[in-house]
Parts: sequence; structure tokens; C-alpha cells
Amino acid sequence: MRRRVLLVDDDSDFLQLLRTRLKREPYDLLTASSARSALEILRKEVVDVVVTDENMPGMSGTDLLAIVASEFPACGRIILTRHATVDIAVRAVNKARIASLILKPCDPAVVGDAIDKVVGALALGVDPTTGMHTRRGLEETFGMRVRADDGLCSVIYMDIDRLHVINQVHGFGGGDEVIRRVADLLAQSWLPRGVLRARMSGDQFAIVLPGCGIDAARALSRRLQAEAARISVGSPPRVVDVSISFGIAMMRQGPDTLAHALAEAEVACRGAKDRGHNRVEQYDTNDTSLMRRHGDVIAAGLLREAIKADDFLLHAQPIVSLSDTSVVCGYELLLRMRGKDGNTVSAAEIISAANRYQLIPSIDRWVVQHAMRKLGPHRATLLQRGMCMSINISGQSIGDPEFLSFLAQQLSRSGLDPSSVMLEITEQTAIATRGDAADRLRKLCGSGWRLALDDFGTGTNSFSNLKELPVSRIKIDGSFVLDLLTSRRSAATVQAIVQLAKGEGIDTVAEFVETPAIAQKLRVLGVDFGQGYAFGKPEPLDSVLAGVRAEFMSKAAR
Repeated sequence: MRRRVLLVDDDSDFLQLLRTRLKREPYDLLTASSARSALEILRKEVVDVVVTDENMPGMSGTDLLAIVASEFPACGRIILTRHATVDIAVRAVNKARIASLILKPCDPAVVGDAIDKVVGALALGVDPTTGMHTRRGLEETFGMRVRADDGLCSVIYMDIDRLHVINQVHGFGGGDEVIRRVADLLAQSWLPRGVLRARMSGDQFAIVLPGCGIDAARALSRRLQAEAARISVGSPPRVVDVSISFGIAMMRQGPDTLAHALAEAEVACRGAKDRGHNRVEQYDTNDTSLMRRHGDVIAAGLLREAIKADDFLLHAQPIVSLSDTSVVCGYELLLRMRGKDGNTVSAAEIISAANRYQLIPSIDRWVVQHAMRKLGPHRATLLQRGMCMSINISGQSIGDPEFLSFLAQQLSRSGLDPSSVMLEITEQTAIATRGDAADRLRKLCGSGWRLALDDFGTGTNSFSNLKELPVSRIKIDGSFVLDLLTSRRSAATVQAIVQLAKGEGIDTVAEFVETPAIAQKLRVLGVDFGQGYAFGKPEPLDSVLAGVRAEFMSKAAR
């Protein structure tokens, strides 16, 4: 089987040199010029090894490989850097759990040797440092030696706590020795018979215990904790402050039995770390925080599948003039996703997973690309109708110069008049947008594209935020609108926002307008536009655009 290697570097000359020299090797080579484009490839293609430069715009190589370690733990990870400082090395080892760090400039043959070593370990299913199974090796061995219906079987997932501190105090040699000592503990004769062991990544291990239930797994975890506390390194030996967090789960019958049990044990292990480290936590469906974390893991998987399968949908909700609610002035584009059952799922239901696993930028790109593709053919109609289509952009994307260049390119290619598009960012994003990101956003708006602040009124010192960016519209947060008829404070806040906006020549839109009574109150307070179920629910964008065009053609024919 040919292995696929992804080379990531913003230096096109070096990237081409690597590609040329490594072409002779038995690998299929993919290339990317940035971390963002590399993630797009990884989420669509199967990749065995990632080789990345450390210093790149937008996202460093370490941050890229940290995401790779989280999303694709079986993928080998190698970093190239011109500045091998202690800080870079510490972050690369602890955050990204890399297999190798190579100093540039370097002979491509050195990179090839490092790839060979990683690929060799992958092929054998063996971790070269500890001699234990890799995740892939564990899955293969489990399939050959353990039957899912053999009875009791539990899984332990373990993560060495604060390995970066050990590296700083005892050096990288000391950190590596701690990893080996922990691996040695998992080879002791007092472990149950038939146990399977694996090094999942740098400081993380897993144990499969055929014939053992939760109580036995918990007792074993406690003993391993006690033994780890006595680990010493160096010569003469020095005791190291080693602690380990454990997560345990029971194997259940069904498809992907081991994968599910490992995921549940890892979720429990993360919970142990969140709750103070050096703990043993059991996967429990009644534990709200663990269920939220597990839900994010599942949702992230669904999101990645949706990106690959193009299973997202764009809906649109009308924004109307409150002076005449029969006049639709524009629409906000909203993301939806096809569920496995064929039903439409709101993106809001899985947005926390997208944030946790850094999937938001890829989703933003999908939204922008597909919105421009769908809106472009209707540019004349939208312009003549005076309609403005609002597109939401996340804070993660606003901070990425490559994304803003992509956005500007897509807007230009669409042929849309700038008055037909409103870019929406949250007020919290506006607060965080400073320096180069703010300059790039101002430049984009200087080309005519307009900017709206969403969720306005929830940030600290909201009014001062208006002076930092060229804001054309304020969307008043729905929390002030929903209780407008019963809360004097909400009414006073809306009135203050309206007065401020009018003084700056800025439009106002009220979200979550659910009833005619709320719409009337907003009209009295001077709000310009309204959006909510009182005026229409989100509908598929294709249907909305077809309706807008049909109405326009009908009026033109009269």
C-alpha cells in the first residue's frame, strides 16, 4: 500500500525541492502552502504523514499538528524549523506530539529518512519509542485476538499530566524517559492476562482488558497511579513528580466496538484532566459535562463528513422594514446540515464542536463559496430590488489573512454589487479584532462591502466598539427583544442603541421579532428593520431566490 504524505510550507521553492527529491520515494505526495489549506486536504483525503514548516502566516506548524493530533491521531507528524528554540521544541513535543523535529535548511534526504521511520512504524503498527502497539496496531490486534461477544471487556485511556513541566524541569531526555517508564509499567507481570497495550500519541496510552469489568479497571488504574508516583529518571536517579489521568469505559457489542469504547474512555480521561488531573473517571451517560464533550466529539465527526460529502445547506430568513413590514429589504443566510436520517439539522446544535475542533474556518469557506455561487446569477435582480444578503463570518476566520483574501476574491468573482452583501460578525469578534486583522477588514469595507455587528449590546463597552471598525449596521441582540414588552431595562437599552446608531448614521435591525406587538414596540422605539418568525421562517436559499426573481419578473411585466 502506497502511503500518502502531505508537505506544508509557504516557501514555494523549498516545497518544490522537497516534492522533486521525494518523488523517487514510494509515496503519494500532496502539498499545501498554508495550515488552513492543509486542514482542508486532511478533512477530505486520507493522509499518513504530515511534514510542515513551523513558521507560517495565519497558523503555525505546531498549531496545525496539534489539530492533526486531535483529529487524526494515527497520522505521523514532522516539523521543520529554522529557529529550533527551546520554546518551539517544548510546544511541538507537548502540544503536537511530533515524531521528529528537523532544523532548516536541510537536505531533503534527511526529511525522507524521517518520513521512512514514521511510515515504517505505521506499517508495523508499532510505536518505535516504546515498542507498544500504535492505535492502528491495537485495532488490528484486537480484531484478531478479541471477540466483541466474549463477555466482559473494559478499556483504560491514560494521559500523563503536565509533561511539558517535566520537560522544562528535567529536560527532554527526562520527559522521554518518563514516557518509557510509564510504558514499562504497562508491561508488568501483575497486569491481567491477555491485556493489549498501545501508545496512542506522545503522552497518551490505552489498555484493553479482556475479561475485566469496571471495578477491575478502576483498581488497575489506581495501582498504576501509585506506581507512576515513584518513577525516577537520570543518573543518579531523581524522583519525578509524575501523575496520570485515567478514563475507563466498558466495551459494548455493536459495529466499531473498540473505536466507540476508546472514544468513551478518552472523553472520561479528558474529564479527569478538566477536574484537576491525577484522577480516575468512568464514562457515565448521566454526567452532563462528559456527555457534552462526547457530543462534541460525535458532532465533529458529523461535521467533517458533511464537509467531505457537501451535505451543508443554505437557508435564508427575511429582514423587513418596520415602517412597512410587507417590504423585504434582504435576507440573512443561515447554515443547515443534512442529518443521517435525511432531516435538516441547525448548525447551532453543533457549533460548539466546530469551535472546539477548529472546523469553523472550513465551514466559513464553504458558506462564502456556495453563497457567492448561488447569489451571483441573481446580481441584477438583487441590485434592482435593493436587497442586501447578510453572510456570517466567524472570529477564527477574521483573524486569518488567507481567509480575508479568499473572501475578497470570492466577492469580486461573484459580480455582486457591494450594496447587495452585508458581512456579519459578532460584537465579541469585533472586540477581539485588532491590528492587521482590523486593517484588512477596513480595507475590504473600503472596497464597498458593508459590515454588520451581530449580537450587539452583549459586549463590554459596546458603544466604543463602533469606532474601531467601519460598521454599517447594528443587529440588536435578541435577548433585549424577546422581553421588550415586559422589561423596562430592555426597552431602555434598545432605545439607547437606536439613538447612538442614528447619531452615527448606522442602520438598526432587531432579531427574534416573534409577534406583531413586539414589532410595533420596536417601530415606536425607532428601530429600522426586523427579523424573526413574525415575518418569516428560514427557507432554502434556492427557493427564496427563485421567488424573488419570479416576483421581480412579474412586476417588470406589468
